[in-house]
Amino acid sequence: MNARRWTITATVTTASELHLGGVGGHETADDALARDGAGRLVIPGTSLAGVLRRAVDLEPALVNHWFGPENADHAARVWVSDAVETTEATVIDTRTHVGIDRFTGAAKDGILYTTEVVPPGIGFGVEIRVVPLPSDPATNDARTVVSACIAALHSLSVGAKTGSGRGRLAVRDVMVRYSDLSTPAGVLAALRGQDPVDADLGATPARPALAGNVVFRLPWRPDGPVQVTESWADHEADRGPITSSCVLEDGSVGRCFVIPGTSVRGAMRSHAERIVRTLTGVRTTPDEAFIDQVRAGDMEALVHLFGAAGAEEDDACRGAISVSDVRSAPFDAALWRKVRNAEKRTAKNGSERPTERSPAAVAVDKFNESLHGSTGLWLDLVTRNAIDRWTGGTKDAVLFGTVEVHADRLDTWQPIEITFTPGGTDTDLASLALLTITLRDLVDGWIALGHGTTRGAGAVTIDPAAVEVSVGAQARIGDRPPAATTCDWTEWLDLLDAAGGQAAWTEAVRQARTKETA
Repeated sequence: MNARRWTITATVTTASELHLGGVGGHETADDALARDGAGRLVIPGTSLAGVLRRAVDLEPALVNHWFGPENADHAARVWVSDAVETTEATVIDTRTHVGIDRFTGAAKDGILYTTEVVPPGIGFGVEIRVVPLPSDPATNDARTVVSACIAALHSLSVGAKTGSGRGRLAVRDVMVRYSDLSTPAGVLAALRGQDPVDADLGATPARPALAGNVVFRLPWRPDGPVQVTESWADHEADRGPITSSCVLEDGSVGRCFVIPGTSVRGAMRSHAERIVRTLTGVRTTPDEAFIDQVRAGDMEALVHLFGAAGAEEDDACRGAISVSDVRSAPFDAALWRKVRNAEKRTAKNGSERPTERSPAAVAVDKFNESLHGSTGLWLDLVTRNAIDRWTGGTKDAVLFGTVEVHADRLDTWQPIEITFTPGGTDTDLASLALLTITLRDLVDGWIALGHGTTRGAGAVTIDPAAVEVSVGAQARIGDRPPAATTCDWTEWLDLLDAAGGQAAWTEAVRQARTKETA
């Protein structure tokens, strides 16, 4: 055993929704969060160690030496504890997910499930120990590992659906202590919790988040109702927008409307797939599963961008882009509860039509009076009916209501943020070109977001002049020398073209068409 060790303590705080599944379900969700025996939320140390290993900026030989080789030749020298919640999550949100049939475009039968998620702003305490063995290299190498771990902590995403913006962590209160157990004084200091603090290591700066990435930020404004909805029971409306917990300026817990990154990513993927299928001639048939077409390699750029599931672990592919949740301006939770929990109005008898306004309509009016002037947010309670396709009249017993979210300001919603991480392969440039074509169509208004997009909802306006593209200092785009750059939409198109993006995309389409006709 080595008498030297470095201990890193820090608080990691959720910067976006987080889901790390535990065992079994929960009374409110099919997929519950991981909890310890005391019922506290935890981020398992195994999960943190895995993403930390992938994120540290070290040579592969050093990663294998300190985090343990894949052949399990020796144990890891870096030990990561479970991160236990330090800020009590007073509200645990539940998300409902549905699978989409890629042939019909409708909800896929049998794929409906709910998950618990930790809201943003919840803190977890974590401890990382770097414990070299006597046979390990000099102290400087261990200090290099400690420094790399701290730098990587500032850019971690952990848990499920990180490609859709979940699991991003912010780090604060970093402290490094050095223990030397080779002397009685060192042992006593360790037992008393008085190990000396290594201030130099504790002050290790965060690794630039953009290091090797390309980040697109698209400010937007809805042209009508834009929301992702959930079913409401015992309410005047059958459906309403999903919301998420958030921390208000006074430190209290509020709510905000949210368009999940999964929804934005799914809309982009469907549109990108149509582009690829149109240009390459790859057709969809009910007899051939979409995933089988993907594995055939006919849509390599699409798979590289968005990833693909696999029957076996080796068949799976992680996508190169992640899309963050898009959140609205926050509002008071009590104000929202009055809308959400408004009693359903019932007629006094079967034939009498109620003349007073419903509790839900009154609550919506109060919400609008409180928020529209300051945030640009407003709600609309709409009632619709279905039409009988035979008679042309109103279909009996098919009357439904929806609470819709509107906004008339550009700053009401957060910008859509999309991060592309190059994989160092020949497909990077063609994939980046496909992403750019897809985003161009989003900017031009061809892609709708959220609920009811085939019924006039979900249209958005994006000013091309407001789009910002940030290229990291280590991002490789074709033959372009790596250099940090921030540019607008027009400048990005010129940059990508100069780097060979158009040529790479044209060649990728030519190869796919040749393969399809062979």
